[in-house]
Amino acid sequence: MLQDATFWVAVAFVVFVGLAYKKVAAILGTTLDARSARIRNELEEAQRLREDAQAVLAECQKRQIEAEDEAEKILAYAREEAERVRVRADEEVQIAVKRRETQAIDRIAQAEAQAVPTSAIWPPIWPLRPAGGCSWSVWPRASRIR
Repeated sequence: MLQDATFWVAVAFVVFVGLAYKKVAAILGTTLDARSARIRNELEEAQRLREDAQAVLAECQKRQIEAEDEAEKILAYAREEAERVRVRADEEVQIAVKRRETQAIDRIAQAEAQAVPTSAIWPPIWPLRPAGGCSWSVWPRASRIR
């Protein structure tokens, strides 16, 4: 048995496999440990990035709510200002109408004061018929009297 070559080949194979297993197991262990560390780091980084993204999302939502509130305030102020402008314009229009009405009444009164009474105009402006068989072309008109 000690002189048999197959025995020594089997022993050498077992020794080779044992040594190779130790080396390969050590290499596989370090490789797997490095890979698991890398994966753990990537997961931690992903978790940090997720937390950062959630923080940014919360900040953006907060800003959006603030912007909507500010927009509502601006719209409410604009509506109030528009109503004030409309009321002021209505008041100014009423004042202008009253002023023009007063001016018109004053002008009418002034025109009536300056007007010549109708009894002062002779002969009448529109006679019914010319007297004595005269034609209309000869009859004096009011435009000729003035």
